[in-house]
Amino acid sequence: VTAIIMSNDLSFAFLAFVDNTIECWSLRHRARSHLFIGHQEPITSLAFNTDATELISITEKNSLKRWNLDKRTIVHSTRAYAHSIYSMVATPEGQIVTGSSDKTLKMTSLDTGNEFWTMKGHNDQVTAVTVVEGGKTLASGGRDAQIKL
Repeated sequence: VTAIIMSNDLSFAFLAFVDNTIECWSLRHRARSHLFIGHQEPITSLAFNTDATELISITEKNSLKRWNLDKRTIVHSTRAYAHSIYSMVATPEGQIVTGSSDKTLKMTSLDTGNEFWTMKGHNDQVTAVTVVEGGKTLASGGRDAQIKL
């Protein structure tokens, strides 16, 4: 398992694997309910869009996909970044923040792909990122053994 995310109501878990797939598991039934196929390389991070109608997946080779959870289809697919992406989180405002091999965090619009800002500060790859306080604060961690707020 390379990434995991739970639905807000805790009824489903989405697990990403090195075989480029995402499994959706019903926690109530303790069974796999769907297999998402479409990536060509291992998935490094998963997130939900603001209203949790889409699952967002990204690979180390920068392939980002948005999946409609009701239809179980790819809504959008792009190669959005120049560097390897190791972590991703969605904000309440509909942006995503990624941590990458270029030692930066980048915030981009989920809808347009436009970059809002780049934050520098880590001395090595950024491997973890999360949003706290309703999207007001970011926390990141990297291979430099530092945590940044």
